[in-house]
Amino acid sequence: YLKLPGSNKPIEIRADQVIYRLMSYNIKAGNIRYTDVADYIAGSNVDFVLLLETDKPWSDEMDFELRDHFPHRFTEPKSNWQGITFYSKHPWKTAPRLIEGLSSPTLTVELELANGVVRLVGVHPVPPIRPALSKSRNDLLSMVARNVSKNKYPTIVAGDFNATPWSPHFRDFASVADLSDSARGRGLQNTWNRYPIFVTGLPIDHVLTSTGITVLTRKIGPQIGSDHRPVVVDFVLDMK
Repeated sequence: YLKLPGSNKPIEIRADQVIYRLMSYNIKAGNIRYTDVADYIAGSNVDFVLLLETDKPWSDEMDFELRDHFPHRFTEPKSNWQGITFYSKHPWKTAPRLIEGLSSPTLTVELELANGVVRLVGVHPVPPIRPALSKSRNDLLSMVARNVSKNKYPTIVAGDFNATPWSPHFRDFASVADLSDSARGRGLQNTWNRYPIFVTGLPIDHVLTSTGITVLTRKIGPQIGSDHRPVVVDFVLDMK
């Protein structure tokens, strides 16, 4: 039995349910701690890993270090911060691709799991440091929300949103896409800190889920050469 945050009702994990683990991590462009990150991923026993800001060296190193752990791999390396990589221990129903017409690379993939099909969307809009970039971020979130709202499968949206949960644009995104924030009820879990010597930070890396998916646990990992920390969630499908 398990009690979810914000609820006193015990939840029973049925024998036919499989617990899956997802990691989303912005490794930071320019980070060279390839082996340390690969060791952390391999030791975390994750089923799926979404990596952001991956360039060609990162793609090559992760393929070399993790190919025995993840038979299903997709990478779109970029020499700037827009690279994206996704690895899975489970096969996909529809191969990963980038959603067309968006200002930043946005991954979509449908995964064939034991309890059904799940869609995963990986996002990384630009940071809102100027008015034009704020508009680009907001437009991307709006378009992804409309895309997700039409999906027929249970859906997970993960990544570096460059938005806190208090942002009206983040709240609008979750509302239009009809998604729940996995951090809700679990306290403040900061994921980004430009200056790691300070204890403060901001929660801008998120994992949101639709109906048909229940998040059991959510943890924040260490900074490994990045100004971000990974988000790791355990989830099940079709929990009643």
